[in-house]
Amino acid sequence: MTIEETPPPSVSAERSSRRRHLAVGLGVSLAVLIAVGVLVAAAATHRPFMEWYTTDGAELEVTYSVGAGERLLWARADEDGERVLVDVMVVSTLPPGAPRNAAAEEKVASFELDAPVGDREVITSDGAVLREVGVG
Repeated sequence: MTIEETPPPSVSAERSSRRRHLAVGLGVSLAVLIAVGVLVAAAATHRPFMEWYTTDGAELEVTYSVGAGERLLWARADEDGERVLVDVMVVSTLPPGAPRNAAAEEKVASFELDAPVGDREVITSDGAVLREVGVG
């Protein structure tokens, strides 16, 4: 059989090929949309300003600042014998470019530690050392 004698592909094979191309195109489009969504969400999150803390026994309270339209995403503490690591993340609930006022609001994140802070340093996930209120 020569090339000239070869019958054209069936209509169902052509449809199947079009469906595959459509599925690949939709998959790529969905992946791009998810990637853009992740980038937008990442741009809307940040670590707030933290400078001091208070303790009462094994309870640690860290004061952090948020701006207009920002909410707490998570607050967690990890401790060992030498330090207490505090990680706080906030997310903006306002759309990018929306007008905001310049006022910051102080919030408190509370943690129940395994042991009192004592002589351990309290540091942020960025490595900044927090000061205890009323000390130094």
